[in-house]
Amino acid sequence: MNKPFSQSLIGVIIIMVMVSLTLGCLFTDDSGNNNTRSGFDRESILDTAPQLLEYIEIKIDPPPIINTTKHKSMVGLINIGWYIEKNTIYCKFGGTLNFTIKNNSTERIYINRIGIIPSWHKGWDENDSDIFSDVGKYVDPGQDQEICILSFPGPTQTGKYEYQTSVSVYSQNETGLWNDCGIQKSDIKTMTVVALPKESNYKIHKNLPQYYDKINGIVDPTADSIYNLSREISRDFSGPFNIYQVCAIFDFVKTNVKYFSDPSSTANDWCTPEQTLFYGGDCEDHSTLLASLYISLGGTVRMFMTDSHAFLGLYIGDNGHVDEIVKGIRKYYRTNVNVFWFEDDLGLWLLIDTIGSFYPGGLPLGAGPIATSSSEYGWSWNFTETENLFITDIIPKK
Repeated sequence: MNKPFSQSLIGVIIIMVMVSLTLGCLFTDDSGNNNTRSGFDRESILDTAPQLLEYIEIKIDPPPIINTTKHKSMVGLINIGWYIEKNTIYCKFGGTLNFTIKNNSTERIYINRIGIIPSWHKGWDENDSDIFSDVGKYVDPGQDQEICILSFPGPTQTGKYEYQTSVSVYSQNETGLWNDCGIQKSDIKTMTVVALPKESNYKIHKNLPQYYDKINGIVDPTADSIYNLSREISRDFSGPFNIYQVCAIFDFVKTNVKYFSDPSSTANDWCTPEQTLFYGGDCEDHSTLLASLYISLGGTVRMFMTDSHAFLGLYIGDNGHVDEIVKGIRKYYRTNVNVFWFEDDLGLWLLIDTIGSFYPGGLPLGAGPIATSSSEYGWSWNFTETENLFITDIIPKK
């Protein structure tokens, strides 16, 4: 009798380990615990929403003086790569691409514009597309870097569709003169467009002690490394706390802080923000680092945890402030991204997830878009893969 029991126990342990390795972030459901901590009140956070500050310019590298327009093929000389946000393109909603460029040539190049030409769109038979982003970046020989993100609408039906990407590029020859190489198009690729996801039915748990105490004990916006870094990252957008600072900090963490799925990750096993900054971490570690940086600049944040993931919500005020936030994010990334937030009695909370999205306001992992007529932007969102949502207000001790 002992041997089958031992084998069953081993089997259960193996399954638990495999689930842990797959999810990376696991949280416990303590819905029976009615003991909660005090969180934000509306009056104390009203003045902490990021501003737009329209006078701030989003700088791009100025284009070179073109000496010749004799088109030159850059096929094989530049490598354009891209990947899809959440690896998903939804029917009608569309998706977002993140472009990278590798300059394999011996010449310096200037990326003027990047576009996508999907077969369902009116630009399919044209040399260029009206779905594009003005990039404005120089790339030296041998350099490999992220260039831009680009959002695009989806077709009205699911299925497989052809598309191409296009890039407007200039190159500098050995004499120092610049040549307009024209529009360089990729080979025809295929994308799969899927149906909009189904919503989850989930319970909301707010400010449970085991999460509130742990998170607020870790977040530290006053640490020298955090305080100095937040100002270094946002120096091009100095002044009152603003939406461009939000984007700059998001980009820094997404690009420079390693992400790894911790198989032993539980609510009791988190890194400090400074440890995450130097060594990397998983979803809750990225979230506490972002929280420290945003609070350091004057923002108000909370953490959202589903059954398998953690991300932030940044307070952005009420509905009257939404247009400014959307305008600022689209201006910063130079493409019409869809922007999402969580709404409750305190106001609106911009979704911040460096693991699931390319930009602040993008959908987190485990969430999907929902078509709605109640929003002037045409889209709402909801969770698709959870039974619980744990909300924790972050009010670190001073």
